[in-house]
Amino acid sequence: MSEANSKNISVRFDGPPEPKWLFYTLSFFIPAAGIIMGAIFSSIADTASKDFGKTCLIVALIPIVLLILFYVGYIVLIIVYVIVIIIFGAAMGFDSMAIMDALPGMVALL
Repeated sequence: MSEANSKNISVRFDGPPEPKWLFYTLSFFIPAAGIIMGAIFSSIADTASKDFGKTCLIVALIPIVLLILFYVGYIVLIIVYVIVIIIFGAAMGFDSMAIMDALPGMVALL
């Protein structure tokens, strides 16, 4: 065996990186980075690293959950808008058949 292959390489790890707030901010604005950091640091035996990894995962999931909630809210608002137009459109003098013809275009907004 050559000398390069026979040497043991050890990596020294002193805990989570500093400043933590910078990595939490990175996790929030780039959730993929937060999920990767969270997975890496959660697998380390050090308690501080596990806590840091869990926090990165939580912070990375916040914008994903908010995005889903806003998108669902957007869909609900479009559905309510269409229902209100259909129900009250005739009372306001709109042609209900013209409204029904416009529905595919409204659905395309989704």
